[in-house]
Amino acid sequence: MRKTLVVGLLAASRALFAVPVSQGEEPLPPKLLQIANRSKLVYEIGSTPVKKPLSDVACEGTSSGFRAARAGSAKVELVPWEPKPDAKPHFEEAERLFGAKQMDEALQAYDKGLALDPEYGPGWLFSGDVPFGKGDHLEALRRYRQAIALDPTLAQAHRFAAHALERLGRYDEARDEYLEALLYRPGYKEADQALRALALQTDFWVRRVPFVPPAGLVGERAGKNVPVGVAVGKEEEIPGWLTYAMCKAIWRNEDDYRAERLGRREPYRLTLDEELECTKAYFEARVAALPNPPGAGAEEDSSPTSMGGDSFADAPKDLRTLIEIYQTGVLPGYVLVEGLGARCPDIMRTLAPNGIEAARRYLRESVIVRDRGTKSGPPTSTAAPSPATPTVSPPADPSRGLLDAVPSRS
Repeated sequence: MRKTLVVGLLAASRALFAVPVSQGEEPLPPKLLQIANRSKLVYEIGSTPVKKPLSDVACEGTSSGFRAARAGSAKVELVPWEPKPDAKPHFEEAERLFGAKQMDEALQAYDKGLALDPEYGPGWLFSGDVPFGKGDHLEALRRYRQAIALDPTLAQAHRFAAHALERLGRYDEARDEYLEALLYRPGYKEADQALRALALQTDFWVRRVPFVPPAGLVGERAGKNVPVGVAVGKEEEIPGWLTYAMCKAIWRNEDDYRAERLGRREPYRLTLDEELECTKAYFEARVAALPNPPGAGAEEDSSPTSMGGDSFADAPKDLRTLIEIYQTGVLPGYVLVEGLGARCPDIMRTLAPNGIEAARRYLRESVIVRDRGTKSGPPTSTAAPSPATPTVSPPADPSRGLLDAVPSRS
């Protein structure tokens, strides 16, 4: 008799899953069931999100007032970005003058501060707004890129540079800078909107599928009992979220399994290894739950990686896109950008170089789509804009209410 899964699991799964579950079958992958059945814990699978959910990652993103600094030989930390004491009054005066629309005087004050502290990135970043507002987009770009040179993780600087590049008619460079802004702040709404506006005028379109786990999938352990919720939502997504929740519960509570997967024993903390494994399990569970899953009844491998694109023609649109991401090898970048980074953008600013490259590859190879007629997404006009045609600009920050031509300082 099994002790690790609640008695009502099979009955609940029949009501919740789109595919029939007969006696002796389970709605979870064999690997997860084996781990659970060997465990001393009791995994209680319910039909609704758990009452006391645990959050593995959640944080507010830091602003341009923080910089990424290397601590020791490898670790990168975000630290407050303060100007030198003798330069600070000049920057404060520059901001006051900018607010009063005294642009020439503001630029002079910025430059006095930068002469005393040329490594103060926000000074370069915000001083670029003055030439931008006066139509000198090349000088604005120079200043924005100086801020980027001091801290490449500064998403605002990448978006401001992209905006200047658009005005200069350098659309490919602008696209790449918007992607860099989204790399370091995946939920950057202004950058995403501006990229999509640029796409409408050029030869690509933007395709993003967020990965947002429902709240309350895994609960706080009480003695030997581990509550695991079943998401309430679209029927075709339920198998995926149940599998994802069970995977997360195992990673959090099974110390031996976690040590085996990581190659070291340590207290629980969220890792890319965990998120990759559980996201992959989500994909595979959704594919297996299709009414006519690819490869059904075949002896050969029928996992998503072995299927051709046509095998998923009848799958929901979001699942087809996710499987393409899975098959093309950009899943690590997808997990970083649309999963971890969207929930906690500061993760992106402190990633190791290989993580940054994985995320950048996903953005450039999957988010940007140039083959309009074959990928899963809406076709748009392929006409490229004339260099003289002004591009759509993000709205100015209403809290400033100054120059509509100046990018929002968010």
